[in-house]
Amino acid sequence: MSAFNATGDVSATSVLIAHFRALESTRDDALFNDPLSPALVDASGLPVGQAKLEHVITNRVYESVAVRTRYLDERVSAAVSRGVRQIVLPAAGLDTRAFRLNLPGDVSFFEIDLPTVFAFKEPVLEQAAAQSSGPRSVVSADLTEDWVPKLTASGFDPEAPTVWVLEGILMYLTDDQNDHLLDALSAVSAAGSELLFVSFAPGMIAEEQTKDLSGMADAAGFGFKSHVADPKQWVSERGWDLEDQTTIKEFGAKLGREVPYDEETFGPVTWLVHAVRSDL
Repeated sequence: MSAFNATGDVSATSVLIAHFRALESTRDDALFNDPLSPALVDASGLPVGQAKLEHVITNRVYESVAVRTRYLDERVSAAVSRGVRQIVLPAAGLDTRAFRLNLPGDVSFFEIDLPTVFAFKEPVLEQAAAQSSGPRSVVSADLTEDWVPKLTASGFDPEAPTVWVLEGILMYLTDDQNDHLLDALSAVSAAGSELLFVSFAPGMIAEEQTKDLSGMADAAGFGFKSHVADPKQWVSERGWDLEDQTTIKEFGAKLGREVPYDEETFGPVTWLVHAVRSDL
């Protein structure tokens, strides 16, 4: 898919994900409610409504988005209930958690993304009169560069526990870039911080649907570049204790949602991971 140029550049993938969140919010059995997504989708002008859920790949992405969103929402809210008061979303895209989770007013959100993303997103939120539950800072930065100084300059406190939410970024970065990203955020994570991430797992290499999806992504210019082989090893090397490791398909089954790909034959396809920063 190509990018769309309005008040700024926003990727078609971000708009499609927002569209799926909007669709999920209309269901009687919705896993979450995202009232701002329709405004973001409409402002983009992209014809994402043409994506038909009857198509197996489209349905797979839709269900995956719904399930992963619910997983992350639950764990963000649980971390806040344990006292964490900083939430950082690297590659935030069109995320709206700062507005829709109804968290206490002393919880600060920090969204990191490219300047063009916020050039599109912020006017839409302003026009919608969106009010975040607490302080919200947007940090214009490239995650493949030195982004931490910009985060701390925006008011982030590295001495306070933080929830990091890596939702839709790791698969688009190389292994080295993911290592550098985790190194950088680990270096400014106080004890008691919590790490949440979504990534491809080894089964994505051979699983048929994922191969088809990967080919479509390559053709559109935003191909998948990595997967995490062993989440426990990856995080523990940097001082994190694995709290929970499941897959989108497994977690979806607990919610009564069928994510239509084959993990019995090929093994885990997409991880959902929760880790806690060890005492330093």
